Amino acid sequence: MQGQAFFAEYLREQRAAQEQTAEREWIAQTLAGDQDAYAQLIERYSGAVYTHAYYRLGNAHDAEDAVQEVFYRAYTRLHTFDQSRRFRAWLLTIASNYCTDVQRGWNALKRQAQQWVNLDDVDYWLTNTDDTPERVVQQHERDAVVRHALQRLPDKYREVLTLFYWNDLSYQEIIAITGLPESTVKTHLRRGRLQLKKLLEGMELS
Repeated sequence: MQGQAFFAEYLREQRAAQEQTAEREWIAQTLAGDQDAYAQLIERYSGAVYTHAYYRLGNAHDAEDAVQEVFYRAYTRLHTFDQSRRFRAWLLTIASNYCTDVQRGWNALKRQAQQWVNLDDVDYWLTNTDDTPERVVQQHERDAVVRHALQRLPDKYREVLTLFYWNDLSYQEIIAITGLPESTVKTHLRRGRLQLKKLLEGMELS
């Protein structure tokens, strides 16, 4: 288990380094007036912004609006971007703030929790990315179930889970986005996984 965790962290760091190299080039080109370079950033990260907004706001329409607004805000503030950070993390900070603005006018809905599987299975479905045809079909089905369950989590847990699992962000990057202490981030992640486990109990994940 420790070996798997070490390898997963190694892959996360490698992906982050590769992302940052490409980001810096596109950002420099955008600041120099190259609109095509910003289009590259949009193409690469619009999915991450959409996913984050979808899980925060709960529907496709608001998530699509979020993508447009977040990339507009990012473009107008690009000159302030600290290139020691990952662009993905900075962009998701903007997305998180936007979603918070949207949610201020919403009434919180209380959801009933049910029960389910073990945490190792939750982690497996969140992180396994095999791409065989059978696996792809199964993954689409699982994704729909997990999305439904995530919408029933409290916002504070849903946000941390999506940032950690779907956006590959480190604890420090999540701390920067949410403004939470590291201990709180870890607590939300642990409790979010536990609640997700309960919500997925009885749902079919093959």
